Amino acid sequence: MAHPFAVGISVTSALENLVRPDVRPPSLAPNPEMDPLVLEDALVEGQLLDVRFDAMRKTIGALFDFKGGLQLREGNTAVLVAVGVENFEWNSGEPSSVPTVWPVMGSRPHTSGHRWAIDLSLLGNGGLGIVAQRAHFYGVDVPGMDDAQPVLDEADDATVRTGFVSWHSPFTLVNATSFEGTL
Repeated sequence: MAHPFAVGISVTSALENLVRPDVRPPSLAPNPEMDPLVLEDALVEGQLLDVRFDAMRKTIGALFDFKGGLQLREGNTAVLVAVGVENFEWNSGEPSSVPTVWPVMGSRPHTSGHRWAIDLSLLGNGGLGIVAQRAHFYGVDVPGMDDAQPVLDEADDATVRTGFVSWHSPFTLVNATSFEGTL
Protein backbone atom coordinates (compact mmCIF):
# COMPACT_ATOMS: atom_id res chain seq x y z
CA MET A 1 0.00 0.00 0.00
CA ALA A 2 1.36 3.42 -0.97
CA HIS A 3 2.02 6.03 1.68
CA PRO A 4 -1.01 8.36 1.86
CA PHE A 5 1.18 11.32 0.94
CA ALA A 6 3.36 9.65 -1.69
CA VAL A 7 5.19 11.89 -4.15
CA GLY A 8 3.35 12.52 -7.39
CA ILE A 9 0.11 10.97 -6.16
CA SER A 10 -2.89 13.25 -5.92
CA VAL A 11 -4.41 13.11 -2.49
CA THR A 12 -8.10 13.63 -1.98
CA SER A 13 -7.62 14.36 1.70
CA ALA A 14 -6.98 17.93 2.69
CA LEU A 15 -3.80 19.81 3.54
CA GLU A 16 -4.96 20.00 7.14
CA ASN A 17 -4.18 16.27 7.44
CA LEU A 18 -0.47 17.12 7.25
CA VAL A 19 -0.74 19.10 10.50
CA ARG A 20 -0.77 16.18 12.91
CA PRO A 21 2.02 15.08 15.25
CA ASP A 22 1.89 11.49 13.94
CA VAL A 23 2.37 12.41 10.25
CA ARG A 24 5.85 12.46 8.76
CA PRO A 25 6.98 12.90 5.15
CA PRO A 26 7.44 9.67 3.20
CA SER A 27 11.06 8.50 3.17
CA LEU A 28 11.17 8.47 -0.64
CA ALA A 29 10.05 12.09 -1.03
CA PRO A 30 12.64 14.19 -2.87
CA ASN A 31 14.11 17.12 -0.96
CA PRO A 32 13.13 20.64 -2.04
CA GLU A 33 15.70 22.53 -4.09
CA MET A 34 16.50 24.56 -0.94
CA ASP A 35 15.75 23.10 2.50
CA PRO A 36 13.72 25.76 4.37
CA LEU A 37 14.27 23.93 7.66
CA VAL A 38 18.01 24.67 7.60
CA LEU A 39 18.78 27.27 4.90
CA GLU A 40 18.33 30.98 5.51
CA ASP A 41 15.83 32.81 3.27
CA ALA A 42 14.53 29.67 1.53
CA LEU A 43 10.96 30.85 2.27
CA VAL A 44 11.49 34.38 0.88
CA GLU A 45 8.61 35.66 -1.28
CA GLY A 46 6.29 32.87 -0.23
CA GLN A 47 3.08 34.32 1.20
CA LEU A 48 1.93 33.22 4.64
CA LEU A 49 -1.83 32.67 4.42
CA ASP A 50 -2.78 30.90 7.64
CA VAL A 51 -1.37 29.47 10.85
CA ARG A 52 -3.07 26.73 12.86
CA PHE A 53 -2.09 26.00 16.45
CA ASP A 54 -3.26 22.82 18.13
CA ALA A 55 -2.49 23.56 21.80
CA MET A 56 -3.44 20.06 23.01
CA ARG A 57 -0.99 18.39 20.64
CA LYS A 58 1.57 21.25 20.67
CA THR A 59 1.54 21.36 16.87
CA ILE A 60 1.59 24.34 14.49
CA GLY A 61 0.91 24.35 10.76
CA ALA A 62 1.76 27.31 8.56
CA LEU A 63 0.19 27.49 5.09
CA PHE A 64 2.02 29.36 2.31
CA ASP A 65 1.19 30.33 -1.25
CA PHE A 66 4.38 29.73 -3.21
CA LYS A 67 3.54 30.82 -6.75
CA GLY A 68 5.95 33.75 -6.34
CA GLY A 69 8.61 32.04 -4.25
CA LEU A 70 12.17 32.93 -5.24
CA GLN A 71 13.95 29.86 -3.88
CA LEU A 72 11.28 27.16 -3.90
CA ARG A 73 9.84 26.92 -7.39
CA GLU A 74 8.45 23.37 -7.31
CA GLY A 75 4.83 23.33 -6.22
CA ASN A 76 2.44 26.23 -5.80
CA THR A 77 1.84 25.76 -2.07
CA ALA A 78 3.84 24.82 1.02
CA VAL A 79 3.00 23.60 4.51
CA LEU A 80 5.42 24.00 7.40
CA VAL A 81 4.62 21.83 10.43
CA ALA A 82 6.21 22.22 13.87
CA VAL A 83 5.67 19.43 16.42
CA GLY A 84 6.41 19.61 20.14
CA VAL A 85 6.05 23.39 20.06
CA GLU A 86 7.74 25.09 23.00
CA ASN A 87 7.32 28.72 21.91
CA PHE A 88 5.17 30.54 19.35
CA GLU A 89 5.28 34.29 18.68
CA TRP A 90 3.20 36.38 16.29
CA ASN A 91 3.60 40.05 15.45
CA SER A 92 1.12 41.46 12.94
CA GLY A 93 3.16 44.61 12.44
CA GLU A 94 1.22 47.50 10.97
CA PRO A 95 -2.52 47.42 11.69
CA SER A 96 -4.92 46.75 8.82
CA SER A 97 -8.69 46.46 8.60
CA VAL A 98 -8.67 44.34 5.41
CA PRO A 99 -7.66 40.70 4.95
CA THR A 100 -3.90 40.45 4.47
CA VAL A 101 -1.46 37.98 2.99
CA TRP A 102 1.97 38.09 4.56
CA PRO A 103 4.90 37.97 2.08
CA VAL A 104 7.99 36.47 3.69
CA MET A 105 10.87 38.93 3.54
CA GLY A 106 13.32 36.77 5.49
CA SER A 107 13.45 33.32 7.07
CA ARG A 108 16.06 32.29 9.60
CA PRO A 109 15.90 28.66 10.73
CA HIS A 110 18.32 27.31 13.32
CA THR A 111 18.84 24.17 15.37
CA SER A 112 20.28 23.61 18.82
CA GLY A 113 20.44 20.11 20.21
CA HIS A 114 16.93 18.70 20.06
CA ARG A 115 15.26 22.00 19.16
CA TRP A 116 14.43 23.52 15.82
CA ALA A 117 13.45 27.18 15.51
CA ILE A 118 12.52 29.63 12.80
CA ASP A 119 12.05 33.37 12.67
CA LEU A 120 10.10 34.77 9.73
CA SER A 121 10.20 38.46 8.84
CA LEU A 122 6.97 39.45 7.11
CA LEU A 123 6.14 42.48 4.97
CA GLY A 124 4.74 45.32 7.04
CA ASN A 125 7.02 44.70 10.04
CA GLY A 126 5.26 41.45 10.94
CA GLY A 127 6.91 38.35 12.25
CA LEU A 128 6.41 34.73 13.18
CA GLY A 129 8.67 32.76 15.51
CA ILE A 130 8.46 29.07 16.41
CA VAL A 131 10.58 26.80 18.62
CA ALA A 132 9.79 23.08 18.46
CA GLN A 133 11.23 19.59 18.84
CA ARG A 134 10.49 18.50 15.24
CA ALA A 135 9.67 20.20 11.96
CA HIS A 136 8.44 19.04 8.57
CA PHE A 137 8.16 20.93 5.30
CA TYR A 138 5.90 19.84 2.44
CA GLY A 139 6.05 21.35 -1.06
CA VAL A 140 2.74 20.56 -2.77
CA ASP A 141 0.68 21.35 -5.84
CA VAL A 142 -2.93 22.33 -5.23
CA PRO A 143 -5.11 22.03 -8.35
CA GLY A 144 -6.48 25.33 -9.65
CA MET A 145 -4.11 27.53 -7.65
CA ASP A 146 -1.70 28.55 -10.41
CA ASP A 147 -3.62 31.69 -11.40
CA ALA A 148 -3.01 35.10 -9.87
CA GLN A 149 -4.60 35.71 -6.50
CA PRO A 150 -7.57 38.06 -6.19
CA VAL A 151 -6.86 41.57 -4.92
CA LEU A 152 -7.95 41.32 -1.30
CA ASP A 153 -9.31 44.83 -0.80
CA GLU A 154 -11.35 44.57 -4.02
CA ALA A 155 -12.66 40.99 -3.79
CA ASP A 156 -15.78 39.70 -2.07
CA ASP A 157 -15.58 36.81 0.43
CA ALA A 158 -16.56 34.15 -2.14
CA THR A 159 -13.80 35.28 -4.52
CA VAL A 160 -11.27 35.26 -1.69
CA ARG A 161 -12.30 31.74 -0.63
CA THR A 162 -11.95 30.34 -4.15
CA GLY A 163 -8.86 32.37 -5.08
CA PHE A 164 -6.62 31.17 -2.26
CA VAL A 165 -5.52 27.74 -1.13
CA SER A 166 -7.11 26.57 2.12
CA TRP A 167 -6.54 23.83 4.68
CA HIS A 168 -9.36 21.89 2.96
CA SER A 169 -7.62 21.87 -0.46
CA PRO A 170 -6.63 18.51 -1.97
CA PHE A 171 -2.99 18.26 -3.08
CA THR A 172 -0.19 16.38 -4.79
CA LEU A 173 3.02 16.05 -2.79
CA VAL A 174 6.04 17.38 -4.72
CA ASN A 175 8.81 17.32 -2.11
CA ALA A 176 9.38 17.17 1.64
CA THR A 177 12.03 17.44 4.33
CA SER A 178 12.21 16.98 8.11
CA PHE A 179 14.17 17.89 11.21
CA GLU A 180 13.83 15.25 13.91
CA GLY A 181 15.28 16.51 17.19
CA THR A 182 16.89 14.03 19.52
CA LEU A 183 16.15 14.15 23.22
